[in-house]
Amino acid sequence: MKNHVKLAILTSFLILTILIGNVKADLNWVEDTTERSGNWDIAQHDHWKSANDPDESFLDFEMHNLTSGFAIYDAYFLTTHIEMDTIGELRSGVMLDFGTEFPNGVRVRVYWIKQIWGTFWGLQGTVHMTSIAVSKLDNYEEPENIKEFSMVATIRIVLHRSSNDTLTLKIVALKEPNATSSLWSFERSYTLPSNVFTEGYLELRYAKTWVSQAPRGWVEGIKWNEYILADGSIVPNYAVEGTLSFWDSLAQEIWGGLQNAWNGLTSWFAVNFAWLGDIYAYLRFGFQFIVSLFNMGLNFLPLFFGFYGIWLLGICIQSVNDGTFSPIWEHFQNIYHFFANLISMIVNVAQTIWNYIKFW
Repeated sequence: MKNHVKLAILTSFLILTILIGNVKADLNWVEDTTERSGNWDIAQHDHWKSANDPDESFLDFEMHNLTSGFAIYDAYFLTTHIEMDTIGELRSGVMLDFGTEFPNGVRVRVYWIKQIWGTFWGLQGTVHMTSIAVSKLDNYEEPENIKEFSMVATIRIVLHRSSNDTLTLKIVALKEPNATSSLWSFERSYTLPSNVFTEGYLELRYAKTWVSQAPRGWVEGIKWNEYILADGSIVPNYAVEGTLSFWDSLAQEIWGGLQNAWNGLTSWFAVNFAWLGDIYAYLRFGFQFIVSLFNMGLNFLPLFFGFYGIWLLGICIQSVNDGTFSPIWEHFQNIYHFFANLISMIVNVAQTIWNYIKFW
C-alpha cells in the first residue's frame, strides 16, 4: 500500500514538473508610466485617444516576456481621428521597437499627419498624409523616410525571425482596413546578434505631436489583429497580402492628392462663397459622384486593359496582313483626337461656369 502511495506521489510530482516546465510567460503589454506625458482620455495598447488640448502627449507600452525566443510580431495600425481647431500641423504617431537596452534592434515609425493651411487671400485647406520611416537602433541613426502617402492609410507591421541571426521587417499599406490588396509594401532584413532574440523586448509608443501648433487638437487610433509568437522558432517565410499593380497604386496616390486639393478648395469656397447656397451642395454632390465613378473605374481597369490589348492586337494583325502601318497610325490618331476633344469640352464647360458666376 505504501508503495502505491509513493508511486502516486512520484507520478503527480512528475506531471506537475512537466506542466510547470511547459508553462509560457504571458505575452502582455505593460505600460511604462514613467514615459507617459500629456493627457489621455483612453490609454490602452490597442486603443488610444488624447485629450483635446494644446499639449504634446506620449504613451509607452513594453513587452519583456520573450525569453523563449522572439519569432513573429504582426499587427495593424490606424489613426481614426486627427482633429484640430485652426491652421497648423498635427501628427498622430506610432513607434514600434524590437531590440535590447544596448541598444541593438529595429525601429518602425509611422506618422498620420493633418495639415490645415491658409494664405493671405483667405484660402484655407486640409491635407492628410501618412509617413513611414525605419531605422536600425545599434548606431543611433536618424529614421530613414521610406514612403509617404497623400491619404490616411492603414499600416500593417510584420517582424519575423527568418534565420538564426536575421530579423525581417515587412510593412504593408492598405487604403482601407479591410482591403484585400495593398497599396504598397516594403521588406528589409537586418542582421542582429542571436542573443537579441531571447534578451530583446518589444516597445510601442503612441504620440500626439505638433509641427505647427493650433490652439488645441486631439488624435485617436486603434491596433488590431495582433499576433505575437515567442517560442524560439525560426520562420523563414511569413506571407503578407499581395500589392496593387504599379498603375493602380499610382492612381490611388494621385487621387488622394486630388482629394486633398479638393478639400482645400471646398473649405475656402464654403467660407468665401456661402452666398451661393445650394450650388455649393450641388458641387460637393457632383464631386462625390465622380469619386464613386473613379473608384468603380479602378475596379474595372484590369478588364478594360485586357479588352484594349485584344483590340490592339487585332489592329496589329491587320497591319501585318495589309503590309502597312496605316491601321496602327490611325488608331493612335483617333486616341489623340478623343482626348483632345475631351479636354476641350472640359475647358469649355469650366469657362461657361466661370462666366456664369458673378462676384458682385
